[in-house]
Amino acid sequence: MSPATIPYRPRSGYDSASATGALTVQTKAQNAVLVVNDITIERQSNTISDALPGVTFTVKAESKADETLDITRATDANQKAISDWVTAYNSLQSTINSVYQICGCRSG
Repeated sequence: MSPATIPYRPRSGYDSASATGALTVQTKAQNAVLVVNDITIERQSNTISDALPGVTFTVKAESKADETLDITRATDANQKAISDWVTAYNSLQSTINSVYQICGCRSG
């Protein structure tokens, strides 16, 4: 007994087996390549997030000349967050001290 063959034709009517080959490749896919601190990095994606900790590169086009990036940490937001936390902590400490003075329950 031989297996049954079921013909398949997509709803669109396109049959790849009888295609005329009218489509041609214009540009062959290539990996993204960049050099960071003299280290060549090559990836299949144009988004590279593992070259430098906390930095994501998105390669948009080939560059004929070297590109220079200046990367700095956003410390202003960190300093403000720490300052706000210290202010809140000090306020809490003042409130706790006031409560202990009112109730007289501070021991030791």
